[in-house]
Amino acid sequence: MATNRRTDRLDLTVQLTRNFLLIAADHIGLPDQFNDFYNPQLLPLSHTSNSGQGILVNGTVLAGQILEVSPVPDFVPTLDTEITITNVVGSTVPLVFFFENLPTMPPAPGVGITLNPGESRTVTLAELGFNGSNGLLIYNSGTSNADYQIEI
Repeated sequence: MATNRRTDRLDLTVQLTRNFLLIAADHIGLPDQFNDFYNPQLLPLSHTSNSGQGILVNGTVLAGQILEVSPVPDFVPTLDTEITITNVVGSTVPLVFFFENLPTMPPAPGVGITLNPGESRTVTLAELGFNGSNGLLIYNSGTSNADYQIEI
């Protein structure tokens, strides 16, 4: 039976989150053991909240990595949907925000929007290459981690 890559990834993310929380519950009060069990490449910590003005999604893109931003529950994107993307102040490398079907490949030249550290921009999903079925990716080609924020 064929399955959807996004569904498979979501199921895997949910299971990894459950595993992570179970292990964390067994080690309450032992923060020094956190890195023994947590690999941010497998389950990046990102946070979603409702700020009253919109939905905020933020997290860290590891050096040299591509991060696929998890879908926001109950959010139905369209080509005209505007979002504000930010390469958070304190980051030291540029980030490229783009939509793509292959989350393991860096963007082709001219694809997506590159933001320097501290830069923010409001764009439509169409400007980032959204086609209705592909995922939002953030590429960090640098040698240090970088923080991002997305406001919907």
